[in-house]
Amino acid sequence: MRFQNSYDRIYFPLKCMISSLILSSVRVAASEILPYLLESAKVHGNAYVEELWNYILPALLNTLDSEPEVEVLGEHMAAFAQCLEMLNCPCLNPEHFTTLIALLNKYLANHFQQYQFRQERRREEDYDEVLEETLVKQDDESTYLLSKITDLMSTLISTYKKDFFVYFDMLLPHFVNLLEPSRPWSDRQWSLCVFADIIEYCGPACSRYQGYFLPALLTSLRSDNVDLKQTAAYTVGVLSQYGGPQFAQFCSECLPFLLNIINHPNSRSEENERATENAISAITKFFLCNNSYINMEQLLPAWITWLPVWEDEEEVNCIYNFLCTMLETNNPLLLGKDNCNLPRILQIIAEAFCKEAVEATSDLGKRIVTLVGEIQKNTELFTLCVNQLTPNQKEALSSAFSAQLHLKG
Repeated sequence: MRFQNSYDRIYFPLKCMISSLILSSVRVAASEILPYLLESAKVHGNAYVEELWNYILPALLNTLDSEPEVEVLGEHMAAFAQCLEMLNCPCLNPEHFTTLIALLNKYLANHFQQYQFRQERRREEDYDEVLEETLVKQDDESTYLLSKITDLMSTLISTYKKDFFVYFDMLLPHFVNLLEPSRPWSDRQWSLCVFADIIEYCGPACSRYQGYFLPALLTSLRSDNVDLKQTAAYTVGVLSQYGGPQFAQFCSECLPFLLNIINHPNSRSEENERATENAISAITKFFLCNNSYINMEQLLPAWITWLPVWEDEEEVNCIYNFLCTMLETNNPLLLGKDNCNLPRILQIIAEAFCKEAVEATSDLGKRIVTLVGEIQKNTELFTLCVNQLTPNQKEALSSAFSAQLHLKG
């Protein structure tokens, strides 16, 4: 074949590898390299990147349609999403979207069909443990592909925001079906993840879909499955943070279920830790963003007893930044009568450093150490607080101060 230009010379072999049915590892490698090619092409300017993207996009879309192996298909979807993130701009025209939405529709419809098929196999006379092993593997493959679909949806929503609604509406029936109580917990979880992205990137406009998702959100907060509860608690927090005051009352309706998660006897077990921290963070976001239906006087003194947290980095930042704000404003509900809560607060801070939940040299760490320095000015009070710390907590607090002094030096 005669190569017409530099794109053909350099990228035609790669295009062939993506499109052809050769070794799956090669197909995966070929798609994984695409985001890096786009990144490296940026030195030649935006026009060059756009031309390169338009060159490889048809092959990538064709691969999404024709890939026979589920695991490899998931990697192709991940590569597609990474390409969109690398380009960081609307780079799909209506024709591309029509093709992509048709593909996603096909795979989502197949997700339901294959699930129904597996359930029917489980009711057949020849069903046994050997067959169940095969069906469980197929369940896992289906869940894996669904996770990659929702990851791609997340990228599309973050890139196109409300402009994506016209396309999301075409897929909406599938995500509503995923929320049905009869569906596996993972189906409901991934559907809520998509709604969380719509809330975060589209703000109050997410109300367009509230009738579909809010009832399922309440139900999921009461689920026996800890992963589903965690996702639901996270989504409620995002709704409070980005959804606007129109959701303040709904957030208050979620409050009893979040408190049930936090106050459960096993809430601090390894299995439940992340769900608990997401529930604490959700209530923290109520305080910050949507507190018109929340009794702060009642909840804030209880809130301090739920700390420390250390497992989920994103929620840790939200919670401890709020703690700093309350300390900086000398909030009496937090400090208690005659600052009686300060020893407990210093314990929380020291444990956060001890668990390495907060990096001493980070912006949050600097903010915390500055506040501890203010407490230290009252020698008698600070000594009282420090005497209630464990040796490990004292060492962690001292190390945090040393790290900041070293940074300043």
